[in-house]
Formats: sequence, structure tokens, C-alpha cells
Amino acid sequence: MDTNDARLVEKARGGSLQAFDALMIRYQRTIVKIAMSFTRDADHALDISQNVFLKAYQKLDTLADPDRFKAWLMRMAYNESLSWQRGKSNGDVLEPDESLEQKIPVEGGQEWAFQRADDRRMLLQLLDLLNPKYRLAVVLKYFEDCSIKDIATTLQCSEDVVKNMLYRSLKRMAGSARRVI
Repeated sequence: MDTNDARLVEKARGGSLQAFDALMIRYQRTIVKIAMSFTRDADHALDISQNVFLKAYQKLDTLADPDRFKAWLMRMAYNESLSWQRGKSNGDVLEPDESLEQKIPVEGGQEWAFQRADDRRMLLQLLDLLNPKYRLAVVLKYFEDCSIKDIATTLQCSEDVVKNMLYRSLKRMAGSARRVI
């Protein structure tokens, strides 16, 4: 199986479902994480992920540079998640998915697990303080280990803007965390 995104994209454009499946498998975790940063619900995140991959398959011929598939896909996930969030903007408060809290591995005993769950809840609350673009930049950089260049492509801005967004996001989250503690 090819490991190069561009080759897989070209094969998928030629009708190879195996090539597109390989791309889906490669990026499914990333797309779900992007969606989770908006929805806080595993089921909604999986729905968004399915929509993203369906749209990506349907619009694969519109991708100008197959080497930029990952950034193109992450941008789709961002847009799809924003659309979902706008649909939920009727005043509902998004609560973290409790099933995610239960999946935290218990290392060092039950007390450690409770501390990890509290830390995770606090992190999710701090991420919620950020506007969607800033939140996505933080998730992509620190949870998905994406490069500044890929984040800039995804958010359609310069690398300097991404660096500024990350700096401001971390500063805001740190200030808010100090007030909570």
C-alpha cells in the first residue's frame, strides 16, 4: 500500500476505493479530534467525520494540490464542525461526553484517575474559552502534532498568524486556569 498522500489521492481519483480507504484510515483520528473539539460528543464527532469523508470523496477532483490533502481535509473538518456548532447555537451548553471521561486509563490507582479526569474537564473548559479558530490551532498543534505550515494552510492564514494565535491561546488558557485554581 502506498504511503504518499498524493499517490493515494491520484489512485482514488482513478476510482480506487482502497486508496481512499487508506486515506480515511490515516486521517480518521485527526478528523474526529477536530470534531470533538467542537462537539464534546463522540456520536456527533463521528457523524461529522463521516460527512467530511463523504464530501472529501465527492470533491476529490477539486483538490488542486494532492500533496496538501491533509490540510484540505482538516479544513473540511473545521468547516463541517463550525456548521454543526452554528446549528447548535440555540443556547444549549455543550457538556463533555461522559463516556470519554471513563476511557481515561487508570494509572497509579483510582485517585490518579480522578485527578486525570478533573484535569481533562478543566482542559476542555479552557479550550471552550477560545474562539473556534484558536481552539482548532491548539488542538492541531498540541494534540495532533501538526506543523505550523499545515495549520496555516488549514486555517487559511500565514504562519506568523498561527504562531500568534497559539501564543495568545496558551496565554489566555493559562490566565483562566490560574483564576480557577
